[in-house]
Amino acid sequence: IRVYDPPTKKDFRVVNLQSSTWSKFPEAFQERLKEVGMTKQWPFQRESPRSLGPPLSLFAHELQEELQSFVDELDGIELILDVPSFPELMQDPCHALVLAD
Repeated sequence: IRVYDPPTKKDFRVVNLQSSTWSKFPEAFQERLKEVGMTKQWPFQRESPRSLGPPLSLFAHELQEELQSFVDELDGIELILDVPSFPELMQDPCHALVLAD
């Protein structure tokens, strides 16, 4: 798991995760996100159908903290915060959830 340009506690960017995205995360991680995220503000829509649940909104630093905490409890998974060079990145493709300004 790689996090590039990790957010700080002073980072108040809000991340909106559609349920079609967060429903693919491991169930234990989904539960953590539901505890810190807010769901009441967003309606159901194509990317967040009622069958999967509403979108989740949380601060970027909360997402990173929950991910770090979740990974710390698992064996065989490493959280990498260093940004590799572009050629290195292309040699090691992975699934990604990208947060960008």
